[in-house]
Amino acid sequence: MQTPDPTTHESTQTRSTKPFQDPVTFAIDWLNEKPWQKQRQILRALKLNRQVAVRSCNASGKTYIAALAVIWWLMAHEEALVITTAPSERQVKNTLWREIREIWERNKDLIGGKLNQTSLELSNKRFAYGFSTNTAERFQGFHSENVLIIVDEASGVREFVYDAILGLMTSRNTKILLIGNPSSLAGTFYDAFHKNRKHWKTIHIPAHETPNFQHSPETRNPEGPDGEAARPFRNERGAKERSETQGVHTPEPTYIPGLATPEWAESILETKGEESASYQIRVLGEFPDEADDTLIPLKHIENAVEKSSKISTTSKMPKPSWDSMSHASATTRPSLSSAAATP
Repeated sequence: MQTPDPTTHESTQTRSTKPFQDPVTFAIDWLNEKPWQKQRQILRALKLNRQVAVRSCNASGKTYIAALAVIWWLMAHEEALVITTAPSERQVKNTLWREIREIWERNKDLIGGKLNQTSLELSNKRFAYGFSTNTAERFQGFHSENVLIIVDEASGVREFVYDAILGLMTSRNTKILLIGNPSSLAGTFYDAFHKNRKHWKTIHIPAHETPNFQHSPETRNPEGPDGEAARPFRNERGAKERSETQGVHTPEPTYIPGLATPEWAESILETKGEESASYQIRVLGEFPDEADDTLIPLKHIENAVEKSSKISTTSKMPKPSWDSMSHASATTRPSLSSAAATP
């Protein structure tokens, strides 16, 4: 493991962390960034919960907000460690850490420290590293009282990596943020929204709740509830979401370049179809019913498994996992869910 450079920016080492405790205030008032409503929700959730999982459509700005979370965590604690990972080194360097570098460049006088391609060191006790790995050992050797772990493109990260991450979560103030498109129907990310949901604060970002949809004449409905923007999609799935969703999303004040657009969503709908995995994942931010090339539908498999489990009399010793860890004694192993709120 690389040793942090002790000669980093002096003012960062001596500056009080008290003004930076609230991540939304820090992002808006100190960094002059403009996170939109769902991005602010993610920051607040991370402050209040130990485990946060975000499933999202494409181009929602989820990686940008993860970058803000990295910098906030370092600035809010006198001793802090952030570890970020993704399925590939390219994704680590060119997505999340590109966002970190851009934010740092805009605010380097405030943040200070030493920035490299995939590391940021504010002092010898406050540093962030990003890497992808094929070995669990890469996660060993990191220690801090305040640890933030960010898993980008979480659906694509292999399970041995999540097992290794458990070893980083021994400190009392440890948090984990999983972000990604819901493209896999198995694994830790999928389970965070399903069988282990009670242990995670979960957030969903469909395309129609992103800011650019609120600025398209085709997707605005002045007759919507309370005079606010109605949901844009014309298909049955979107209509169902409109009736089931709690509250109505308030339109964002400005168009944001780079985020999803109604034209893009409409093209996916027309070319792939409403029931396609591509539309469900990329536009709705939902786990698909099954992959586009699936031979046997998932619901048929689930029905078969359910019937089989009813007649099975075999019991096996459960493997340690995110949910089983939460039942352990706090004196013998860390609880991974004690601070997680139910969605």
